[in-house]
Formats: sequence, structure tokens, C-alpha cells
Amino acid sequence: MTIEQARSWAADDFNRLVKVITAHCITPDWAWRQIERHRRLSEYEADVLWGMTIDYNSLCITDRERWLKRMITANPDMPEAGLLELARDRPEYRECRSLKACLRNDLGKLLDKRLIHRLPARSEPCRRSTIAR
Repeated sequence: MTIEQARSWAADDFNRLVKVITAHCITPDWAWRQIERHRRLSEYEADVLWGMTIDYNSLCITDRERWLKRMITANPDMPEAGLLELARDRPEYRECRSLKACLRNDLGKLLDKRLIHRLPARSEPCRRSTIAR
């Protein structure tokens, strides 16, 4: 079922909207707005959506972020160089042109989502090409 089909199927039915949110990794705020177009949320529905909003960050992460979180959880003291070495052979990172930039971007996202508490120790600064002006 495409996202558009799921939206029309769910309409303003709360239980269906919860299923759509979970299956398609949609922000719970969307369901809130969808229901409030037709009626006011009940206290139970508001509590469920609030709880889903809190869990949203941990549920909706990419495969790369999930793998990286697993590696950091398994060995919290692993430096960035060690993560780079492990990521080099991972299928999740194959499409990255700059592995170091991808890894640092994913680390930043995990930190923003509060799924990790600190960044691993850095090896050397990421070099960016300079554009002549």
C-alpha cells in the first residue's frame, strides 16, 4: 500500500492512523493534524500520539544509523577511526563518496535524536575541498 492509499484508508480513524504511522514511519504530528481536520482528539488519543512522538526518533532511523548505534552501544569507547574501518566494508555505506563525511553526518543525526550521548573520539579533521573565489 502506498502512502497515499494508506492516508485515504486511514482517514480520521485513530487506530488506522496509528497503523499507518508505524508502517510508514510518519511523524505522529501528521496524524494529529489529520484527525483534527474532522474532530477534536480524545484524551486517550492525545496521550497515545504524545508517546509515539517521544518514540518517533528511535523508531525512524536509517539502516546506517541503526548499524552505527549498534556499534557504539557494543563498544562506547571505540574511536572514530575504528568506526571508519568497520564501516568501510558495510553495505549500508557503499553509496557514500566520502565515508568519513557520511559517518560524521550519521553520528550528528544520532546525537541530535539523543540516541547516543557523546561523539566518539575524532581521528583527524574532515578535509573539505576549497572553492577558488
